[in-house]
Amino acid sequence: MIFSRRSIATFGLIGIIASLVIIYSETIVGAVDRLFPPNIEDTALLQCITDAMRDNTASDQNVITHLKCNDRGIKSLAGIEHYGELKSLELLKNPIADIQPVTNLTLLEELSVSEAEFNDLSAIGKLSKLKKLTLSQFKPKLSELSELSTLIELQELYVAANNITDLSFLTDMQRLEKLNVSFNKHINLETLPQLPALIEFNCTFCAIADLSPMTRIKSVKRIGLFSNDIVDISPLSELLSLEDVSLVKNQVSDIKPLTHSVNIKSLNLANNRVEDLEPLSGLSDLQYIQLVGNQITSLTALGGLDKIVSLQLEGNAGLSCEDYRWAKKNIGGSIYFDKNCG
Repeated sequence: MIFSRRSIATFGLIGIIASLVIIYSETIVGAVDRLFPPNIEDTALLQCITDAMRDNTASDQNVITHLKCNDRGIKSLAGIEHYGELKSLELLKNPIADIQPVTNLTLLEELSVSEAEFNDLSAIGKLSKLKKLTLSQFKPKLSELSELSTLIELQELYVAANNITDLSFLTDMQRLEKLNVSFNKHINLETLPQLPALIEFNCTFCAIADLSPMTRIKSVKRIGLFSNDIVDISPLSELLSLEDVSLVKNQVSDIKPLTHSVNIKSLNLANNRVEDLEPLSGLSDLQYIQLVGNQITSLTALGGLDKIVSLQLEGNAGLSCEDYRWAKKNIGGSIYFDKNCG
């Protein structure tokens, strides 16, 4: 069979057009799937995804890498598995009943969930790329976190306001830098493993008294231990990297263990039983000192600290206007006092 050049050209053009139709059809179908998400049962989740698509400024508007659906009343995540490009997913304050659909989000690096209603964490344990995870204030409260032990890439973990007792699941998280287990009133600090990369630890309202296990986190720089039952802070003497220490509302009177913590810049001892400030005299990097509600009678130990930015002294009945005037003269920065000293 012999074809003319015109016939060949025509066939070639038809082939090109057919290819373009196929390509554009696939693109359109993909776009439609994105604009009208498939199999999204929960109308609140559907609305959140639709909003994210509309606001997406990425070069490829059909791809979502970050999705923020906080406080939307979302109950079901069915269909979220179609968004495998997600790297960050925020689901705070949603009564989610099942987290299983996230299993296929294998690129996920950040996941935040709170006030949810599930306890099966096995799907989260499979998200091997996770670096930041928040699971707080669950209903009912979470108590068993062993399924998270596989998340060895985690750098930040926030599991506040649950019913956690055992921290041994953290053992293999050697990259963990930030840990918040606040408002877990039955936590057993004895189960805290060595965490060589940890720089921030918060255990506020944990009903803890013995700080001995904290000697295993020698790299820690910031600790928040508000409202516990702490009397003895001697274990802190081994944490020489400390820069920010908050011990508000405990029963601490002896602060000598802080004598060699020369890197401390911020110290909050509000509402304790501190009388003697001499152990702070050598902490030359101190900038912020909170001493509200203690039993201090003299400030002379602070006279050589020339980097003070703020010193709060309200609620110390043993301090007089004379002490206040001395502090104004010999200590720099802003000084807060609750007596009218003229």
